[in-house]
Amino acid sequence: MQLTVVIFTYNYAKFLPDVLASLLRQTRAADRIVVSDDCSPNDDEATLLGAIRAFPGVELVRNPKNMGNVEHYRARVAEIRTDAYLLMSADDYLVDDRFLADAMEQLEGDDNVIGVFGYHQPVNGAGQALAHRNVIPGRSTTRLAAADLRRELAYENNVPAICTVVRTAVHAHVPAYPILNRHCGDWQQWYLLASLGDMIRVERVVLAYRMHGDNMSTTYEQEGKAAAMMLEAYDQLLAEPSLTEQDRTHLRRGRQRFWMRSASTRDLPRTVLRQPWTTDTLAMVGEALLERVARNVERRRAKLYHRFLGPGVTRM
Repeated sequence: MQLTVVIFTYNYAKFLPDVLASLLRQTRAADRIVVSDDCSPNDDEATLLGAIRAFPGVELVRNPKNMGNVEHYRARVAEIRTDAYLLMSADDYLVDDRFLADAMEQLEGDDNVIGVFGYHQPVNGAGQALAHRNVIPGRSTTRLAAADLRRELAYENNVPAICTVVRTAVHAHVPAYPILNRHCGDWQQWYLLASLGDMIRVERVVLAYRMHGDNMSTTYEQEGKAAAMMLEAYDQLLAEPSLTEQDRTHLRRGRQRFWMRSASTRDLPRTVLRQPWTTDTLAMVGEALLERVARNVERRRAKLYHRFLGPGVTRM
């Protein structure tokens, strides 16, 4: 099997050497590496070529006009002719040198495996960990059966967009990023793909996710758009005609749970009253309240730690 890695960049030329160097350190080399720029206003073609000059064989594609993230992903995935692919962002980089080798071994060993992913570790600009990832001790991989994965995804996106090696053939049945949602397109894709086969999680941190002021997800959170786009994503999935009634039941519960968790403390009572009550509703309310208490405690702890001891490290 052959593997293509596509690195998406938008004003991220300064980060490209790190991600490309991490790919060259892999024990299993990618068969094709493409850097794809979405018409960055701050990075012209000469700047991008300068950033990749030290990495022979890396291809550069530059969109003539800005497409937006989902349309950009769709365009590049449509051009992939290898058996598998990995989509990355230029501001992230691999930290596990065996990840590509292990991921391809899993895909080659079982046709029912549609994707392989690992954990990602948030880091600051200097590469220092901002949170610790908890992995399952004593286990190298975990197989997520298709039905179980689909049920889990109805409540939580546990498959990262940036470190998942995907079997290209699945797109004969489900197009890449089939629903246009800027914030949740990867989650919607995983949910629909989960009807086609199992996924394998490598029980290791395989990628560093660099946190900085220009992260798209952070921007959506700051602008107050993330929750609305997530609720819209649930509605978009519920409109899919291929879903079973069991799928719809879990998605409705997942939407209800997310709505309660994302509501402000002031709006939570009104949000609860607007929801249809089921046997799970009381548990969801309790979970939402406990999460608020935990967030408040963590914020106060972080402030005290920073004030008296310096910047702290949280757990994830």
